[in-house]
Amino acid sequence: MLDPAFFQPWNKQAWTIANMLRKICRENAVEMTMPQVSSGDVQKNFGEYRAIAEEEPVYVSHYNKPSVVIVSAEEYARLKKRDKRAMATEDLPEWLVEQIANSEMDARYNHLDEDA
Repeated sequence: MLDPAFFQPWNKQAWTIANMLRKICRENAVEMTMPQVSSGDVQKNFGEYRAIAEEEPVYVSHYNKPSVVIVSAEEYARLKKRDKRAMATEDLPEWLVEQIANSEMDARYNHLDEDA
């Protein structure tokens, strides 16, 4: 999980959009295709899962609830670099673009649309 300090007031809208995308994915039953293991398994066999994470992300659950994803340092660096980049809607699946277009932001965040 990202450090809450990362989400400064200027970035609240991005945080809201990220949460909205997570909700849309859950509602549309978007499944994870990465290996899934319990935190106990990772603790007992960390070297094995670290090696797998060098090739692909490893999804870790704790008490049967989503907890963390183990990724290689290279993948983490790529993702952090991508955080600062905008994505074109052409890169998103059509169903997701439609969901975003038809969604409304919570009224609590209307102040984010105001000019500074």
